Amino acid sequence: MKKAMMHLVLCAAALGQALPGQTASGQDGAAAPKPAATKTAAKAPVPYKAVPKKAAAAKPVPAKPVDPGEPPKTAKANPDGSFSWTDAKGKTWRSAKTPFGWMRTEDTGSVAAAGALDPGVKVTDMGDSVRFERITPFGPTKWDKRKSDLTDGERAALDQSSGSRTATKEVGAK
Repeated sequence: MKKAMMHLVLCAAALGQALPGQTASGQDGAAAPKPAATKTAAKAPVPYKAVPKKAAAAKPVPAKPVDPGEPPKTAKANPDGSFSWTDAKGKTWRSAKTPFGWMRTEDTGSVAAAGALDPGVKVTDMGDSVRFERITPFGPTKWDKRKSDLTDGERAALDQSSGSRTATKEVGAK
């Protein structure tokens, strides 16, 4: 048993570890020797000195990136929430704010010049009001408006639909 204990002590000493009940020097109850003090003592830390700040050069503020579809300041606001303007080359543009940013398209004026709604819109005169119906991929969409509140395009669609009805009535009467 003494040999096993001796081997354990030697192994622990070789590994630099102390056994339970022993100090780091390997002796029971004896204090470990202190290393000798060296002549070069550690210097005390130098107190922080405030370094004078150099005058900061005025950095130019970077301009906010301009969205290419964003309308210029001179653009005219339209009732539908879009903006329209004419550029230096004479082209008319329309911009609208979408959830994905500004969308800019060239305004050909085909719908505005014709003053009519889409050709797929069915118009029904109901006396004081007008019912509009459009077939969409999600099913028919219907809306009613008073005749006094109609836009130019809606009024043109009403006139066109009432003109086509009178033409069919006249053809049927012959």
